[in-house]
Amino acid sequence: MNKISKYTLIIMIALFLVNVTYAQTATSTPVTFVVPEKVSEILVSRDGSAKLTGLKVMQRANNTYFTRMYWGDMFIRMVIRSSDKTMLVSRFNEPLKVTDVKDGDILNVEGELFPSQNDFSVTGLKIVNMSYDKSREQFSGTVSSVSMPHSFILNTIVGQINVNISTTTSVSKGSRQNYGSLLLMNTDDKVTSVSGILDRGANILNANSVSIFFDFNLLKAQNFRGILVEGPNLDSRVLRVLMSDGRTATVKLDPEASVLNSKRKNTLLSRYAKDDSIIFYGAREEADLNTIHAEIVRNLDL
Repeated sequence: MNKISKYTLIIMIALFLVNVTYAQTATSTPVTFVVPEKVSEILVSRDGSAKLTGLKVMQRANNTYFTRMYWGDMFIRMVIRSSDKTMLVSRFNEPLKVTDVKDGDILNVEGELFPSQNDFSVTGLKIVNMSYDKSREQFSGTVSSVSMPHSFILNTIVGQINVNISTTTSVSKGSRQNYGSLLLMNTDDKVTSVSGILDRGANILNANSVSIFFDFNLLKAQNFRGILVEGPNLDSRVLRVLMSDGRTATVKLDPEASVLNSKRKNTLLSRYAKDDSIIFYGAREEADLNTIHAEIVRNLDL
């Protein structure tokens, strides 16, 4: 009896023991049983090539997987062997390591029958881990909340995603960049791109890079208006100003800044007082939009 005939006999005996009928045509016919949430299928061609789906991993020993194929309460034991030539991938077709296969995972296998007198063995040429829910993904959206220092929730077109960063994650906003910190991020920021490994089961993206939108128009010099919260600091030439939008800004006067009264005449900064209304012209700092460097300041109450 040749090797292929022996394997055919093994298959038929195994199927008989689990009360399964095997029908072989002139080529090959898969045996498929459908039960709720589970499908197992065996396909063995005349040349000894095999295609198996729905194998549940019971145990892994190095690069060998001891599995079962289930049809309801009935099952067949299968031994799947891998080698350096085996392509092991996720269901998203991304390369995996042997250790990425865990007990209980479901595998689909394409390979060749392996000579064995004690079990049904297949040398896997391609093994797909259908239970591995991780894949490389990229998203964009709006920041819903930030949990310092290493996570935030992103609203995307496909729903909310929890994003974690590590010490090597690049986070950029405008011309600023840091690693492993979300200090540049605020709630409602627009994330133009965040990429990393998505764990679909846990709905967590472990990010390797995050790009946050920044409107550089905010840095253009412009006119501002507000009320002095306190008298000026004459030594540092700094004013604390309550802006019209409710924010408190720190206004730093440049060394050559013009200090004017209501009639646009030069005056002393020491004449400015708390609750005075002022207008000034200057540009925001990128690192702190509430800090403004002023070239001209005018006191409307003086």
